[in-house]
This record gives sequence, C-alpha cells and structure tokens, in this order.
Amino acid sequence: MRARELNKFFWVPLTSVRPGDKGVKLGLFPRLAWMANPGGIPTPPRRPRIPPFDRNGPPRPPAGPRLNEQIRISPIRLIGAEGEQHGIVPTAQALDMAREAGMDLVEIAAQERPPVCKIMDWGKHKYAQSKKAHQKTHQQKLKELRVRPKTGEHDVDTRVNQARKFLEAGDKVQLKVQF
Repeated sequence: MRARELNKFFWVPLTSVRPGDKGVKLGLFPRLAWMANPGGIPTPPRRPRIPPFDRNGPPRPPAGPRLNEQIRISPIRLIGAEGEQHGIVPTAQALDMAREAGMDLVEIAAQERPPVCKIMDWGKHKYAQSKKAHQKTHQQKLKELRVRPKTGEHDVDTRVNQARKFLEAGDKVQLKVQF
C-alpha cells in the first residue's frame, strides 16, 4: 500500500514516509482518521441533548387522577361502581370496598372538600377513553347538489337518493338549479 493511501485512513508515523513519496508532504499528517477523510468514514449520529432537571422550576402537574393508595386525604365522598352514593366515608374503608369489588378507587374531583372518589375499573375506563378519542367524530358538512332544468328523470331520482343519504348521515343539503 502506498503512503498516500495510508495517509487517508491511518496514523502515518514520520519514519514510514520518505520525502520522495507522492501525495505526502512532511509535517501534514492527520491527527485522527475522521479528520483525514471526513467523507470516507461515517461518524455516528448525534443523540439529542436532554436538558437537565431543573429543581427550581415550576412543579409538574400530576399525570392523572390519584388511584388507590395515592389518595391520602380522609374522609372522602364515595360514589359506588353502579353510581350509587355512599356518602362521606374514611379512605381506608373506601379502599376496602374497592378491593372487595375487585376495582380501583379513583379520585374524580380533587378540588372539592371532601374530595369525590369513585369505585371503578381504571384500566377499563382508560381503554374506553382512548377508543373514544380515536373515534372519528362526524362534523356536519354542507353538501351541494346541482341540477339543470333539462336533467333527466332518472338523474333527478339519483340526486334525491343522494340527498336522503346525506340527510340521514346528519349533513345539510343545498340544492342548486342552474339555468
């Protein structure tokens, strides 16, 4: 391998290069391989910088409602699994009732005094919420149907059927007669 090819990728000690070698000038040796040939050797991608945690910053809001043992205030206003009112009960008693039912105790209204909690299946509730969020909500649109005075009878019937479908779907229909 010639000294010029060595110079592209590796350290080249002064002893291995002679003054007559082509492409190599004494004193101009690469310090690192990636500096010698930036296009030849790929560099690893940079990771995004994560800012350090700021202890003096504003407090983070809780991720969601408090569940089970996270509810520390006592007493609470309790709503049962079927929606029945149990009144104001101690938190420990409410936790026992939730465990007997095989469900979770979820804090619904934390700002109220006493806070309102409900016995429910939290996993099932979260799943239903995510499904509800992903469902496409139908927004009412204005559908326009155009007809002319010389439009055939069958074509008019087709337009009437289209208008019925739009109205059944909850859209508004505007009929334009063009002359």
